[in-house]
Amino acid sequence: MHEWALPRRCLAAAVATMIAAAITAATAGATPFSNTTPITIPDFGTASPYPSTVTVSGLSAVTNVRVTLNGFSHTYTNDIGVLLVAPGGQNVVLMDAAGNDVQPACSVSNLTLTFNDAAAAPLPNDGCFGSGTYKPSNYFPADTFSAPAPSQPYGTALADLDASTPNGTWSLYVEDFDSKDSGSISGGWSLDIGSPTAVRLNGFRATLRGNRAVLRWRTATEADLLGFNLYRVGAGKLVRLNRTLITGVFGGTAAGHAYSFLDRAGARGAVRYRLQAVGLDGARTWVGTATTAASSRN
Repeated sequence: MHEWALPRRCLAAAVATMIAAAITAATAGATPFSNTTPITIPDFGTASPYPSTVTVSGLSAVTNVRVTLNGFSHTYTNDIGVLLVAPGGQNVVLMDAAGNDVQPACSVSNLTLTFNDAAAAPLPNDGCFGSGTYKPSNYFPADTFSAPAPSQPYGTALADLDASTPNGTWSLYVEDFDSKDSGSISGGWSLDIGSPTAVRLNGFRATLRGNRAVLRWRTATEADLLGFNLYRVGAGKLVRLNRTLITGVFGGTAAGHAYSFLDRAGARGAVRYRLQAVGLDGARTWVGTATTAASSRN
């Protein structure tokens, strides 16, 4: 079992050595899937096609989902809602009621909009916007998308999709919730699933033993990994469990490595945890989610 508890002096020296060696963090690792069929948005009602779908195969887990709308145009963006649904039914509203809801309208043409939990900000509620990367942006949570889209409640972050199975049909539902204005997504949309660092995770699980949780995970490769952070999810908040970085195998390797961590304050019942990878460039990426399962051992 890999030990992470290096003295701070050793950790600092190792980090300095890696930086001096100019090891560059890779941006590979994300798996892109796309549907380039244009989506036509009417002046009121559901888009065509509804939904637009992407078929995903060959993946083992859902992590770090990013969605891009290519060629987004509309004469009144506040009318538009966009819902992403994973094969397991988990979902998130990417945008709804973004931009001005009074004159002057936010009218946009041929934008490239990427939705990523790690973005600096959501789309604006007031004012207009251009191409860029944004957090999911739902300003009218009362909207319910028309069937066959699922009904309320809807997720608010792409991380809400982590518990889903990755393989199968992903659906994008686009709907205009008011009249008079129309638009399109001329280039369709794309879906990226995976880590932007070169870390590949083979598994992450949490086992409840009494009021303690044992967390275990294994990597397949970690050539551009600095280390990991572990978080407990509760009451809508993330609580970091490790006081210092859980360090990876310095220098990179093609072999997998096993890690473990004991959460001494874990509550009884189902407890959700999230695993974050830290790349050599400092980029932080969610790479796994696990929920405690009871164990026969105490």
